[in-house]
Amino acid sequence: LARCGCFTSKPFNTALTIAGTNRHEALEDAIKNSNRTKLEALPDEDREGVEWAEDYILTHMTKEFPMEWESGKGFQVNCDGAKITGRWDLINGRDGYDLKWRLPTEGKSNTEQAAMYSTVIMHRDSLSKFRYHMIYAQAKVVKVLEFTREQAQKILEDVVANVAKNEQVPNPYCGWCALSDG
Repeated sequence: LARCGCFTSKPFNTALTIAGTNRHEALEDAIKNSNRTKLEALPDEDREGVEWAEDYILTHMTKEFPMEWESGKGFQVNCDGAKITGRWDLINGRDGYDLKWRLPTEGKSNTEQAAMYSTVIMHRDSLSKFRYHMIYAQAKVVKVLEFTREQAQKILEDVVANVAKNEQVPNPYCGWCALSDG
């Protein structure tokens, strides 16, 4: 939506989305419940990446705050008349963690997603800053994004303004859009 105000997601029941769900569930079960059954059931490459992500999270999280794992219901906020929904992977105090598989290709970004989650948490918890760890498990790379409340809110407002324009704009996400032929 940051690139094209008309974006409509394709269905989420593809082999790629199922693999992503399996990786997320394995990560959560390993950390939250100390249960490695789902982790061990992953294909070797997936398991290695998720184990790396698990190590990263365990190294960087704090026991000072609870772990808030993704919930099925997610959240919904209203911003200038637009309803925005989402589900974060893990929130731990002033840090959020999002498991991704591949690094974003040229023209793609996860910044807007991280800004949205950060905005919600900063408002909910009365924080002035928030840090989001985008964990790219296949490449074993982490991009840490730090936002002030004003920075994250501005990114979110720009996305909402783009949606309000309702203009179809060709961009690198077109293959993911239900409006595309691809």
